[in-house]
Amino acid sequence: MRASNGTLSSPMTSPRPAAIVERQKALAANVHPQDELRGIKEDITALLAHHKIRGICFSIALFFIFAAGLLAASAAFAADKDKPVTWKPITQALLRVDDQAVKDWNVYQENKKGDPLLLQMGNRYLLIHVHERRVFELAPAKIDHKGAELVWDSASLPSEPLASTDWLIKDVGFAYRIGIRLVAENRVLDLQLPHPMDLRYL
Repeated sequence: MRASNGTLSSPMTSPRPAAIVERQKALAANVHPQDELRGIKEDITALLAHHKIRGICFSIALFFIFAAGLLAASAAFAADKDKPVTWKPITQALLRVDDQAVKDWNVYQENKKGDPLLLQMGNRYLLIHVHERRVFELAPAKIDHKGAELVWDSASLPSEPLASTDWLIKDVGFAYRIGIRLVAENRVLDLQLPHPMDLRYL
């Protein structure tokens, strides 16, 4: 466009008042600033709620998975506990009863820790829980001999232990010494187990 004075002018370079610019922006957005801020807050709240729900669902799922695993482990432990236990003889052990040697006897262990122990004296079998300081008398009919080993079903454990006192558990250098007095009989068992028996935790 040519002006009356002969110069060219362009509408693109003509300045527009600031009020008109702001007004056009508001019209283009067609949203009130407070409404826009409210909308942003609602979006954030919805997003947080969504993640919170997902977190709760994940926690619940994790809890049920953990509970199922715990139940399975408990069932497996109970099944293993009810299985017959194989006992292996301990060689080079020594036993004295009332400070007298015993002719027909043997001592067995279920594991290398030496607890519990199964003491056989003739036709008598005593299950010794060293850590718990308890002695149970087992029925000979419940024990099977398989070569040099014994097999015993732990489900046949008596409900009550024998009365016992004067427990002695001591490392005497070359062996571990376990002393027990059976109250009803007033007899003292003196059992010495060779190293390396792991009785340190007792």
